[in-house]
Amino acid sequence: MDATLLPAVAEGAVVLTATHHLAHLLSAAHDAQQLAAGRTAWPTATILPLPAWLARTWRETWPAEHLLGEAQAVAAWELAVRADDTLCGPELLSEGAAARLAYEASALATAHRLPDEVGLDSTDEYEAFRRWRRRFRALCRSRDWLDPGDLTDRVITGITRGTIRAPSRLLMAGFDDVPPSTQELLDALRRAGSLVELWQRAAFESPPPTLVTAADEREEIRLVADWVRRAWRPGRQLGVIVPDLARRRAVIERILAAELSPASLAAPFAAPTAFTVGLGTPLDDEPIVHVALGLLALLQSRVPFATLSLLLHAPFVGEGLVERDRRGQLDAWLRRRRDAHLTLAQTIRGADVVGVPRLAARLRAVEEQRRALRGATPATTWADRFGAVLDVMGWPGERTPDSREAQAVRAWHDRLATFASLDGQLDRCDLGAAIDRLTRLCRERVFQPRATGATVHVLGVLDAACLRFDETWILGMHANALPRPARPHPLLPPALQRRYGLPHASPDGELTFARQLFARLLQTAPCVTVSVPASLDGGGERTSISPLLAALAPQSGAAPTSRALRTLVHAARAEEWTCDTPVATSAGQHR
Repeated sequence: MDATLLPAVAEGAVVLTATHHLAHLLSAAHDAQQLAAGRTAWPTATILPLPAWLARTWRETWPAEHLLGEAQAVAAWELAVRADDTLCGPELLSEGAAARLAYEASALATAHRLPDEVGLDSTDEYEAFRRWRRRFRALCRSRDWLDPGDLTDRVITGITRGTIRAPSRLLMAGFDDVPPSTQELLDALRRAGSLVELWQRAAFESPPPTLVTAADEREEIRLVADWVRRAWRPGRQLGVIVPDLARRRAVIERILAAELSPASLAAPFAAPTAFTVGLGTPLDDEPIVHVALGLLALLQSRVPFATLSLLLHAPFVGEGLVERDRRGQLDAWLRRRRDAHLTLAQTIRGADVVGVPRLAARLRAVEEQRRALRGATPATTWADRFGAVLDVMGWPGERTPDSREAQAVRAWHDRLATFASLDGQLDRCDLGAAIDRLTRLCRERVFQPRATGATVHVLGVLDAACLRFDETWILGMHANALPRPARPHPLLPPALQRRYGLPHASPDGELTFARQLFARLLQTAPCVTVSVPASLDGGGERTSISPLLAALAPQSGAAPTSRALRTLVHAARAEEWTCDTPVATSAGQHR
């Protein structure tokens, strides 16, 4: 971590970050510095993502309006969209998708001060969005709701009027550019006496990066794994930076886990510990949460066999370890029925036949709860019922959860509470709609477990740009990764987005942003390696080198023999057996 930031934090400066993960990394670095100094207690540092600081600062004024959370705001947008089916229908956008896009478009329009007017560059999508926005704002006024997109303006007003106290010093970390609304906030803070800084690391002289080419994306990841094994020493911090981390995360995590900690291949529910990945995943991808959602499916009249099979083998169900063998036999018994869906009564009968008494007792309790369900009810009632089902089924199991699982359980309870808070935005709903809504909330919740003590960090470009490592490898630097293709928002006129400089609106803007960002990435370590795959996985699409690397001469990289393969081969034990009876082959010969 840069030495100029942490002393300011220790002196009480407020640090606002561009991403949640960067706030976590900076907080961890500050705590580690305090421990290294021999302290056993110290004041909590104020290191927060900008939206979190705005919300906390505004709530301290005891406002009359209710600040909508993101899920509440999107649900309120659904109410506004539902009255207008212009862009919604079976072959168009769903109400939920349209509401999500409208929520994002409104936040962009407010942050960049877009005029609410129709010009020659207007589009049908923009006209629909403006109608939805008028309804949404009227709804917020009638119910004393505050749109999260308007929060910055409320804080600016509070600072100007003196109802919000400005911090003495404030540093903005990870911001390459700030929208007009944020700039107005910083100006208001300066007028109120704050010392405001857009923090950047001190630059240092470093040799040009080494450019390596790989045959494809998988070989590129194996090159990185081999580099980690050679470069790692106790106490050294290694950075692996991936511009397209969202797309490649699963493959990167799987290959690095196999290469750096092959033992993890035999633990399907365990997370790799040799490295951390900075980009979160949907919460419903976490096994312990996926099982919780599967348990709720037991309330339905018919349950998919695939869901039942998952639950029978999961360690997150009560007595899952004690009855593991018998539950495996029950899975086989149900599988022989060859039914894609089964009733809970059929499953209970199978548990009685096979002899799985504890599971059968839990399923009977769920069956009683299922029979008591009566029509559409509010979200709060469904949340209570869902919690009761999980309790009856013994979720999350008897074994002590590891750190990642414990954090996922806390995130699940947070999502369940968020679902319960939607009474004001949702009509009464039936079981299917309630499960769908909760599943969507879990899918939209990016789960980023906090890990301590890791020395190998796999990060996206925005999180990594503010950090410093002993060595860095930037992979996937092909022409479509950085700079990214322009991606204007679909509900706002492209010409309007370009005119007001919205992010991702134009190729020129993406190139300018990419150049600034790449220059900062090259400053993350004294020694930087950059790699480019010659083709993409999943279709063999050929790639070209990013224009940002035009001045570098490429070197070929040959992936070493897979350590995972070597480990599995060396660990395998050949079994010798004899058989007196000849075995017939397909050709009629005998062995």
